[in-house]
Amino acid sequence: MLTEESIGEESTKSGADRRRSHREPIVTVGTLRTTSDQREAGRQVLVNDVSLHGVGMRTTFSLTMEELFSIEIGVGPLHLASKLRVVRVRPLADGTYDIGGEFC
Repeated sequence: MLTEESIGEESTKSGADRRRSHREPIVTVGTLRTTSDQREAGRQVLVNDVSLHGVGMRTTFSLTMEELFSIEIGVGPLHLASKLRVVRVRPLADGTYDIGGEFC
């Protein structure tokens, strides 16, 4: 049952506490493509974690919140291809971007 107290607790949760599934740390290269042009070569990203619901990555370019992409990660039997929606864009001090994508 939701109470004012439990609602307050939910709003203070952050990061891993709010995640719907466990994020598995990984370091691998992925390819990001816009959904509007499947012939495009794609842009490389550094994938740093993945879960059933999304992916965390580092890029050298900024993305727009809510923008849709397709992503490919890995090769062979460990290959993942999915559509994703950008849900987090955070510029970092080194000029790169911390990007969060939710699979859709």
